Amino acid sequence: MKKTLYNYIENDVLPGLTIKNLPNKGRKYNKSKRKPLFFRVGCAIRSISNRPEYINNRSEVGHWEIDTVKSCADSTVECALTLTERKTRAEIIRKMPNAEADSVVNEINKLEDSLGPELFRKLFKSITADGGSEFMDFSGIENSKDGRKRTCLYFAHPYCASERGTNENHNRMFRRFYPKGTDFSKLNPKLFAEVQEWMNNYPRKILKGSTPELELQKHIGMNFKIPI
Repeated sequence: MKKTLYNYIENDVLPGLTIKNLPNKGRKYNKSKRKPLFFRVGCAIRSISNRPEYINNRSEVGHWEIDTVKSCADSTVECALTLTERKTRAEIIRKMPNAEADSVVNEINKLEDSLGPELFRKLFKSITADGGSEFMDFSGIENSKDGRKRTCLYFAHPYCASERGTNENHNRMFRRFYPKGTDFSKLNPKLFAEVQEWMNNYPRKILKGSTPELELQKHIGMNFKIPI
């Protein structure tokens, strides 16, 4: 009977009555939003609770926070991948075709290809993410294409965005240029690179007037340029 009523509404058999008139607007709910056991165990093993103190206190360069910034609703699945270095506040922004795990791994692979394996391992000692599905390819993120370990992945606790606070603040800076509602499919990747360049050369009070790029160069080399 219930299905028949829905069919009537969807086929305009009942004049003036649409899905929007229903109490839940026709929304379908997933009976369980819990991730499969494999993913929950993988996140628990890599919990931020197990992250070493020297990463927590920002005493060492090479530890990043990661997130995806979505495009406008109901328009496109294209998004931005943002990486923020915890000590220097250096920023990397990449346009992605979607917020899928393989797209995240593909961008990290591109970063390793552009930097070279040795420099990548020096620069990306760890990456801290939230529990989004786009970060669930643990092996793909942590290991190079040849299977060698290249970084350590950690996960913040659920609903604790403050544990990735630097990245969250940088996402808000990014939104100054492309606020919510922006259709990323209409933006050239070069525009993302321009925002990255601005953010990395913006003097910061927390860096005593220095810039993220200058601070990163002190540790990597003065000729180093953050990849775009």
